[in-house]
Amino acid sequence: MVHALCVGNCIAQYLVGDQNLKLIGQTSRGCFLQTSFPSVWTVFLTEETPRGPLTINLPTGVINPIKHAAEKTIILRHGILHFSDTLKLSLQNTPLWQATAPLSPIQPLATRQTTIAEAIRIIKQRKPENQLTGILPDLLPILAIPSHPSSTGGGFTDKLHELITGLHASDTNSLASLLAAFLGQGSGLTPSGDDFLLGFFLTLHRWGAHLSFSDSVRPLGRSIAESAKHQTTYLSSNLIECAIHGEADQRLINALDGLMTAEKCDPAWVNGLLTWGSCSGLDAFAGMILASDCRIARV
Repeated sequence: MVHALCVGNCIAQYLVGDQNLKLIGQTSRGCFLQTSFPSVWTVFLTEETPRGPLTINLPTGVINPIKHAAEKTIILRHGILHFSDTLKLSLQNTPLWQATAPLSPIQPLATRQTTIAEAIRIIKQRKPENQLTGILPDLLPILAIPSHPSSTGGGFTDKLHELITGLHASDTNSLASLLAAFLGQGSGLTPSGDDFLLGFFLTLHRWGAHLSFSDSVRPLGRSIAESAKHQTTYLSSNLIECAIHGEADQRLINALDGLMTAEKCDPAWVNGLLTWGSCSGLDAFAGMILASDCRIARV
């Protein structure tokens, strides 16, 4: 019997009762399971340290046997995941993780813009421009943020221009359509467009009280989360759902709070962004930037 180290608060409420789970994906960092009761949610099992709302953190040396055994149906009974007759993972009395509320006051706009520019400089050093995929390279030229990677424009440029115009116009119906246009755009378990929306809504719902968005923007998180259930992957849909409750992977929370509150950029949270998926952290960062930018939210 193996005992989990920590369980994300969001997923814990769906790991209840007796149910069968199935394996839906594997990465070098862990594996993804899917619940069947009371609704479909995604669980990420990993030996990595960062906590997350959908994450079960495991002791060292457990994930490879679980990956092998998870090719079959996984049975949850009485708080214990049965991967095989000999491999069982107990979730009983496991500590729950939930993002703590932000405590520090928000930094002035000029400081936040300087922090973004420094973060981009570090990202360029760590990840060459020809490896910068997804939304970030398209967003930065539009906002004219200093030290941005050069970009000739990509698949998200037009969508971003339209969204920025829509954010200013404050037409709720049009804005909902402009945001929903990002759903499912890209490849993988969490397409780039979904990660972008995750970062956008995480910023809005975690720090929205400090950002002067119009009232028409605030209710849209629930609408987009509902649309995501039909327009993208279950994992992306679940992550967006978490974001509208102010919850996300610890690395994204650290990056967002650092962007909003720190007097200068901390390379530690930038590095955290770079380790959240192949480019998912950077796509989420693009959403954070847009939600906190002065042309959209005036403080």
